[in-house]
Amino acid sequence: STSAETGPVILPIVKVRSFDPFDDENKDGLPDGKKGRENNIEAKLVADLDITTAWHSQKYDTSDADGKGGVGLIINMGEPQSVRSASLTFEGVGAATEVRVADEILPDPQLWSLLAAAPAGDRQIDPRGPRAITGKYVLLWFPQLPQRVDKPGTYQVGLSKVTLH
Repeated sequence: STSAETGPVILPIVKVRSFDPFDDENKDGLPDGKKGRENNIEAKLVADLDITTAWHSQKYDTSDADGKGGVGLIINMGEPQSVRSASLTFEGVGAATEVRVADEILPDPQLWSLLAAAPAGDRQIDPRGPRAITGKYVLLWFPQLPQRVDKPGTYQVGLSKVTLH
């Protein structure tokens, strides 16, 4: 709900973790699924309200994360919430972004309900869904990583800040 005075209600972020379901970290020939992580130690930095800190994906040679089809972050809101939109601030150029919602951590991003999507290119995006989706978890999925301005041929996403509404 939005009013002119208060703006949209900001939803709680209890925990943030990275999500790298299509990688094979343990080299067993199978994707890591919902256990997959990428630079997880930095994940909490997107929720610390400090714009100078960020979570970064690994560096890739292609925009589809070297064929993986993306990487992401999972936000745990502690309990099911009605999610209408997200506000993301990237470090540098923004990635293509899908905002997805679910009640449990599902192994494939496509299984999560799609709330909204935004194309790559903008540093600040506010993807908003046509209607709210309720769930305990929000997945920020980045299917297309931006090319780094300072390192052409290197693709990486850096996310400084996220708020959910």
